[in-house]
Amino acid sequence: MARSPLKLPTQAALNLAKDTAQRLGTLSQDPQVRREAANVAQAVQRLLAAVRDSKPHQ
Repeated sequence: MARSPLKLPTQAALNLAKDTAQRLGTLSQDPQVRREAANVAQAVQRLLAAVRDSKPHQ
């Protein structure tokens, strides 16, 4: 049986990605993984802010 795709609002998906990157950075013992996870979380946070600040399409 085919599964229908999950419909998730953009903001919720970006928040989930940011939270996941932050948790990975906190849990990892590898310094490189921690740095990269922090970079991803910061980038997703900037993207989320841009989405919030964008004008809605009319």
